[in-house]
Amino acid sequence: RLLVPRHGSFPVLHDALGLSQGACRRPVTEAPAPPAQLPALPAGALFVDPAGSDSNPGTQEAPLQHVATAVHRAPGGVVVLRGGHHFLGATLQLGAGNSGLTVMGYPGEAAVISGGRRLEAKWTKSAMAGNVWETTLQGVDKVPSLLVDGKRATLARFPNKPGGVEVSCGYGCVLSGKDQEWAPPAAHPAPQFYTDTNPDHKRNGSNFGFHEYTVGIGGACEIFDPPVSYWCSQDPQGGGTP
Repeated sequence: RLLVPRHGSFPVLHDALGLSQGACRRPVTEAPAPPAQLPALPAGALFVDPAGSDSNPGTQEAPLQHVATAVHRAPGGVVVLRGGHHFLGATLQLGAGNSGLTVMGYPGEAAVISGGRRLEAKWTKSAMAGNVWETTLQGVDKVPSLLVDGKRATLARFPNKPGGVEVSCGYGCVLSGKDQEWAPPAAHPAPQFYTDTNPDHKRNGSNFGFHEYTVGIGGACEIFDPPVSYWCSQDPQGGGTP
């Protein structure tokens, strides 16, 4: 008890230090956890950064810009990708000479290898009805898919078809590939396929060798009521259903 100031023989010191006041009490906080230790990077690895330059040596301080350049310099080595989108200008072909090649992301960063092309486009609101935006692209002949902020965009068509499934009256009004609608991918239940094998319904006059009618039930056609369509069948045969 003699070690406790308020119980010892020096109350003046205890009061002078303000130890009898509640303000001197401070909550006890836990020490912050130490930062997570990132795994060591392989020695001699080449680094690639979308903001780098292919004239650089490929070190962590002076990274390359393109994955293909790094693979060419170190065909069987280690390539470390810094965070961001790494666009491939052409197919990255690997062969026997690339045995042992490792392409890895920089620890703690998200690196994405994309076969697409970054578009520096200026979008303007269209005069068409609805939320339609348009832009002019130079040097682009075909756009099979478009991502905006990482999400698949829908090719403008008014009115848009639900779920991206094309509904048509047959070959005479099927949209061409460049005019089809894009839609976000969706998870659909597995479809069921039906083939009419009734001999009385057989199409003996088909010029394409397709003699039986088929339909798809469910799957992507679940947006229809009823959820059945010839165009959702497993193998569309001959161009129509009864």
